[in-house]
Amino acid sequence: MTVRVAAVGTGRWGKTLADAAGRGTGLSIVACTSRSAENRATFAKTYGCRDLPTLDAVLADRDVEAIIITTPHTAHADQVVAAARAGKHVFVDKPFTLTVADARRAAEACRGAGVVLAVGHQRRKQAASRALKRLVDEGAFGRVAQIEGNFSADYGFSSTLTTQVWRGDRAEAPGGAMTNLGIHHVDTYQYLLGPIAPSRKSRSTTSRRSSSSSPRAASATSVPRGFTPTAPRRSRCTAPKPRPGTKPAARSSSSPGAARPSARKCH
Repeated sequence: MTVRVAAVGTGRWGKTLADAAGRGTGLSIVACTSRSAENRATFAKTYGCRDLPTLDAVLADRDVEAIIITTPHTAHADQVVAAARAGKHVFVDKPFTLTVADARRAAEACRGAGVVLAVGHQRRKQAASRALKRLVDEGAFGRVAQIEGNFSADYGFSSTLTTQVWRGDRAEAPGGAMTNLGIHHVDTYQYLLGPIAPSRKSRSTTSRRSSSSSPRAASATSVPRGFTPTAPRRSRCTAPKPRPGTKPAARSSSSPGAARPSARKCH
């Protein structure tokens, strides 16, 4: 079965996904649209599809069954909702949306319309991620107590990443590097260890002098299900007891010949 899709966004990543669609995925690129008429024309010629001037034209096209969204982040939520209302299935590249409210609105629109909604998080599909997942599931690492990740790249210093392009616009990345890159790790963490669940971590008592209306404040955190954070062990230091018949060492002195403070034992 082949699903006829339209590319909404014809930039670098739109082309990457169009290339992937042609590698036996069951997707067929039949149309495209973007803000740039030149980019649309080039994309249409490369992938043998129709060049449509607007998203509305794509959604009104009965030959289009689904859309692939690779537009600026701020446009995602409204485009997903519009596609759902038109009865089109949606694949939207991460980040899904930029706010929780928009995410719920877009997801509910797709749920209500009975269309498929997929979010592009391809890192979990990489061979290394799948190998780690297998080892975690097999218990090769025992109980996983910590997970961390890092992206090392020079893209942030690229001369092409300026405020003149949308990826360099603060409004498109309110979470900084987390919006476009760090979110990959967040998704992979959940793939490896399970969905993140809210957890009441601790209660802190505030001073009566600083707050009379709220003597206690509860703090919350989010951790993967089954993951129990362990508080670091506090070091306890004690000074050694003096031997019978001897005087304790002086605590401090400016005299060069004064005895140094006794060494402390920490455990």
